[in-house]
Amino acid sequence: MHHSDVLKSAQSIVNQRGNEYGDMSASFVRASTIASAISGKTISSYDIAIVMMAVKMSRIGHNKSKPDSWVDLVNYTTFAAQFADEEPDNVRRLNLAETKQNIADAS
Repeated sequence: MHHSDVLKSAQSIVNQRGNEYGDMSASFVRASTIASAISGKTISSYDIAIVMMAVKMSRIGHNKSKPDSWVDLVNYTTFAAQFADEEPDNVRRLNLAETKQNIADAS
């Protein structure tokens, strides 16, 4: 897959997923809220993006010829970069009301 095709596919998928699941930043906040509740540790949107990058790299290690994994890795990397700039100390702290609402939205 040519690098320009990877980038085009990455942008297309972000747009498609946004239409299906809503704003991606909000989705990462919901995921980080749920992961924090499950683990009992503070997990940020940045942390979620980094873990998803690791999952994609693991899959690429098993099968480097699957284009979807490369495209997804690009997208998770761009979200990690965005969240690194947005979150003070890479952690977005939620108040209790936001946490309850995010968990309810995810159910």
